[in-house]
Amino acid sequence: MATTPQIVADSSDAESGPETAQPRPQARVEISNLAEYDRSDEATRRKFFSQLWELGGALAKLPAADRRLPQCDRLDSVDVDVDKLPNTTDNDASVDPYAIRDGFREKWTREAPPPRCNSMGFLDDTADWVTWDSYSLYTTPDTPGFVARSRRFEDGCVETWKLISSQLLLYRLIAVFGMPPSNDDVHIEGMYKSIWSYTLYWKPGWDQEHGRKVWFDISDCKGTFMLNFCGPEEASRSALDLFAWLVSDNVPHPCDGVLAGNIA
Repeated sequence: MATTPQIVADSSDAESGPETAQPRPQARVEISNLAEYDRSDEATRRKFFSQLWELGGALAKLPAADRRLPQCDRLDSVDVDVDKLPNTTDNDASVDPYAIRDGFREKWTREAPPPRCNSMGFLDDTADWVTWDSYSLYTTPDTPGFVARSRRFEDGCVETWKLISSQLLLYRLIAVFGMPPSNDDVHIEGMYKSIWSYTLYWKPGWDQEHGRKVWFDISDCKGTFMLNFCGPEEASRSALDLFAWLVSDNVPHPCDGVLAGNIA
């Protein structure tokens, strides 16, 4: 049976009595296939494309990882030896997402005491270590993923807030590492710009002199997020790889290869 384009009104489009008279929203056109489009008149088509234009504009405002979610299928799981993964993580679907997850779990943990830092946030006995934040990330033609620089440059600077939303990033951190420890300090006066904070600690060299001091902090900031790292070069490279993976389309939910952020 042939169908025709539907004019759909939201529940708020119901008739209003004299006491609650409000402007009626415009009816929404629904066209589900090309046959319906071919049968529609010019006015209906114009309205339909106007809706598509508005929807496209709204989607364009979303960070890239959030915007790609509806296009992503279930992730494939294949047998991969975690020890043989490349130093720079392959973030696409050619590598088993659970193997990548387990590799990062071997190197990072959320269950550690806070590092002993001075008031500036740097470690006073580790002058050879590197520190960087969200504004230090760059891309280069010769290096996959991200690189961190101590100086500010214009070329290649990564606008991290355009890569993933604060809420999706937290959701993926929980999918990989579990719920973060309770941190009421995030909500104290002076921290009103942040509603969550997630600190990871570097596990290699755990019992050595500086093992517990290496940290990678990811926290909400004014509706987006901030990254802060302090540690040796090896840990820095791993933290950069971890962030690149978290904003990719290969981060699994524990349930059957579902991309973290999608529904099974």
